[in-house]
Amino acid sequence: MLCSILIVALITVFAGFDTVWAGALSREIKFNVNGNGNLYFNLGPKLESCHIDSHKEFSEACKITSGRSYSLSTVVERGVIVCPDKNSTFEGFFSSGGQKVKLKAVKMDILRVKVGGTYVYTHFPSYGEGPATAITKPLYGEMVKKYVKGLYNTSRYSVKGQETIYTLPNKNVNLTARFKEKPVPVLVEAPVIKKTFGDKDFFVVSLLPSDLTLKCSSSSSKILTVNKTSSLASIKGTGIAKVTLKTPATDIYQSSQERVKVYVTPAPITGLFASKTKGNSVTVSWDSSGFCSGYEMEFSPNRNFNKISAKFKIGKSSADSKICKLTADAFRSCNFVRIRGYKKSCGETLYSQYSNCKIH
Repeated sequence: MLCSILIVALITVFAGFDTVWAGALSREIKFNVNGNGNLYFNLGPKLESCHIDSHKEFSEACKITSGRSYSLSTVVERGVIVCPDKNSTFEGFFSSGGQKVKLKAVKMDILRVKVGGTYVYTHFPSYGEGPATAITKPLYGEMVKKYVKGLYNTSRYSVKGQETIYTLPNKNVNLTARFKEKPVPVLVEAPVIKKTFGDKDFFVVSLLPSDLTLKCSSSSSKILTVNKTSSLASIKGTGIAKVTLKTPATDIYQSSQERVKVYVTPAPITGLFASKTKGNSVTVSWDSSGFCSGYEMEFSPNRNFNKISAKFKIGKSSADSKICKLTADAFRSCNFVRIRGYKKSCGETLYSQYSNCKIH
């Protein structure tokens, strides 16, 4: 007995008959749409369900046209389903004067029932909504079965999803549904990050909104590895690595994808030593680096290197010394030497800072 009473109550409140008559059998409701989104009636002109193939596909007969007035019966409750576009969010309903109108929002399960070899759809209040809050879940399941049995003469159904249906007021109103475009999250301040080999681990994304899930990948694990979810990056070599950052769409943000170029230059050369030898030559030695493509060397009379006496290029990363043959004038005037490593990567050349020393 209790079950039957609750079924009648649920049907009356959510899916069937108005309890308030307001002195008329119909009311005029005009809809306007501001932004990127659509509105649908939960019931079509012949009181058929708005759903056709799945809970994300709606019958065009149920689509609400912006700027059009609809004459709706107060006997049968026809609610509104709000469908923002992928990159939009629903702000609410507003009156012609711009005030926000609070309509009753009810969460409904979308039921799919097989009838005569085809599928039909209907709505039923989700568990915990309205009168269903006062009963147990098993009893709620029996209520749904009896509801489906009464409509389609079968108790078998499946729940294909859930959506919110807004209940329309029993009076003439002019409503505007406002949709606002979601912002694209800003993951990084600049598309380029510059680092030096030997630097500590760092986060490619320093500040991420709490409701976003991050997916990261590096184009070269030999140069840079990156944690797939936290964006914590570790330098493994020199060169240019491209880090791809992706976030899915949420209720607040659009989906996004950004690429960051990380330049990892060679570290300054260590162990530099130079001495003059016979034959206008200078022997230069240093600690070789496996993270360079080669080295560039310059000689100068002074520590500021505002005058260059001679230049040399060593195109071998494993080199750790070179005997530099100078002209007589350059040999007499040069007092200092400096060296830097370089790395060729992605069509660009990255240089370390110069290291210099006095020639003995």
